Amino acid sequence: ICPFRKEWARSIYPLIWFLLVTFPINVCATEFIRLGDLPGGEFDSAATAVTDDGKVACGYSDSGGDRWEAFRWTQAEGIVGLGEISGGMFGSVCTALSADGDIAVGYSNTATGLEAFRWSSATGLVGLGGFPIESNASDISADGQAIVGDGWSYVRQQAFKWTQADKFFNLGDLGGGRLWAFAEAISGNGQVVVGGAESSVDIFEAFRWTSASGMVGLGKLPGATSHSRATDVSHDGEVIVGVSDSHAGRRAFRWTEDEGMIDLGAIPSESDVCGYQESEADSVSGDGEIVVGTSSTEKCNEVFIWTQSSGIGLLQDVLVSQGISELSEWERIGHAASSPNGRWIAGTGENPEGQREAFIASLNRDDLSGFSINAGLNDAWYNPATNGQGFLITALPAIQSMFVAWFTFDTDRPPLGTPSGVGEPGHRWLIAQGPYFGDTATMTIYVSKGGVFDSVDPAATTDPAGDGTLTIEFADCVSAMVTYDITSAGLSGEIPIERIAGDNVALCESLAGQ
Repeated sequence: ICPFRKEWARSIYPLIWFLLVTFPINVCATEFIRLGDLPGGEFDSAATAVTDDGKVACGYSDSGGDRWEAFRWTQAEGIVGLGEISGGMFGSVCTALSADGDIAVGYSNTATGLEAFRWSSATGLVGLGGFPIESNASDISADGQAIVGDGWSYVRQQAFKWTQADKFFNLGDLGGGRLWAFAEAISGNGQVVVGGAESSVDIFEAFRWTSASGMVGLGKLPGATSHSRATDVSHDGEVIVGVSDSHAGRRAFRWTEDEGMIDLGAIPSESDVCGYQESEADSVSGDGEIVVGTSSTEKCNEVFIWTQSSGIGLLQDVLVSQGISELSEWERIGHAASSPNGRWIAGTGENPEGQREAFIASLNRDDLSGFSINAGLNDAWYNPATNGQGFLITALPAIQSMFVAWFTFDTDRPPLGTPSGVGEPGHRWLIAQGPYFGDTATMTIYVSKGGVFDSVDPAATTDPAGDGTLTIEFADCVSAMVTYDITSAGLSGEIPIERIAGDNVALCESLAGQ
């Protein structure tokens, strides 16, 4: 079992006032490595890519004079600058790696503007040329043979695919707009390119390109009035992720031919400083099962991780849940990308020293495929050893949150003869609410005070800070373990629980895919 850390977000339940809730993720990261930065400038680095084995990563760092330099990091050599294309103001950025990490691509400043580059240990950093004016490499195929990106032609910005044999190949456009397109990613097998292009004047649409079909628009989410953009694609080209305008604002999406474009949701937040509950998918694993991106929260943009079974949760929770306690002192985890196998994350955040720093962390994917909480768990639960006490549990999949009413007794019996207008003087009830991910819900306990039976006066009050935590880990559709920590009473412990009745078990098993 992995320990949990709490990240605060907002949610609403119709029976309670606005309550603070948490988003835990029970995913075990077994390794966490700070990548450091290049010497010569302010301490500042960001990671953009990592290989399947976690032995090679790349990104960019300040190497002096407030200028970025592309770097390649290896477990053997640490962080090493890749240099630049000569001419122009110094600056370069690594955007992607081949599967084995031996080839890096990105862009560099030159005398005539930006130019895409390809780096290998044999050749060093080599410019690919303009397109024909400027170029930028955004991704590379697994074998390192195909590079995609965009650049400025004599007309407008155009998407390209580059190979050693054919050099730059213009991917065209969607028609209906101006000749304007950009390529964001290429499938691992090198056959599918995704990005965005104008489908009408000033309106961009996500696209999927193959040599057979050309550029094909993927549409937008329901309610969209403006743009969509594809940002990454699975190894076989069948799963595409990105961002689209929608009736809920900018939202991360996952696209397949069978399901079309699906809204992945956002981290619940009441703050609209950085966009109210908006999100953007930046990266997808090679099998299309794990999506990483950013979501607006009270801290502005924070990185999320999404799976079909577990939904959306904060990446920082994922890493801390594995026991990386030092990451609880990091702030502003604002960018991350998944390795092709989904077992490593390349990320960037503010370290405890207040500096932006690149890091990599491994994920235990097996923890993402276990039992998943669903609405079939909604029922009365209890511990047979303490009959007469129990829990009413309600899972709310639409907001990935759980509400619990806990009916119990005081720690000591009240004096004999203690009056009570309704019920027994020793009765106690607590409420708890919080988000769930996978098989576990971690909730804040709340205590309402000051009210009287069926009356608006005096009004009951609930302290939004809560009074401890309640965690429920479900083994399956019929059994779970409650872990509690009630701050005011100094009580903590565990309670094994089971359903009182089995009417909803079949529904639960169906929703859980058992």
